Amino acid sequence: EAKMSSHYPGSGPLTLRTHLGDRANTHGIITGDISSSLVHLDICGPKGVSQGFKPLVREGAFQFSELSIMTYLQAKAHGKQLVLLPAIVLGRFQHGFIACRADDDIHPVDLAGCRVGIRSYTVTTVTWARAILQMQYDVDIDEVTWVAHEDSHVAEFQDPPNVERIDLAGRTLEQFLVDGLIDALQFWGPVQGK
Repeated sequence: EAKMSSHYPGSGPLTLRTHLGDRANTHGIITGDISSSLVHLDICGPKGVSQGFKPLVREGAFQFSELSIMTYLQAKAHGKQLVLLPAIVLGRFQHGFIACRADDDIHPVDLAGCRVGIRSYTVTTVTWARAILQMQYDVDIDEVTWVAHEDSHVAEFQDPPNVERIDLAGRTLEQFLVDGLIDALQFWGPVQGK
């Protein structure tokens, strides 16, 4: 501590523009209950944590930020100057995040040739889902049409040919599923099945 303090004589703590989701394991940082005399985190940015990823990688809007692993890897591949701190703030199994309509009899092995609604092709949960479908269910993921309504956080990334970009036009992906415009949907939280 003495070494760091002498590095910033008389200037007080280093302030970093910070974007961080409010979760059980980060709440104390957000509220200030957990703090440091050396570093002050100026919590800012959008409430939805993933909404801060684009401003971070495209504009450098934050000096310290939560970031999904897929966005980080793509950003590094495209030469973005980011440093990864291996602090996991959210981890979960991704198996329960794809759903179909209750009146459909679609199983994971049936998804080749189907249309699956997603937020963006490069979302970490979607990447995990593709790997699970391919490795555990032998689905040819190139035969799935991924129906996305957002682009990648990293502007330089180009979607593969089997991604169809749509305009939700005031609707939700859930409504697209109910209306039969897609066969399945990648949810952001576990699906409660019957």
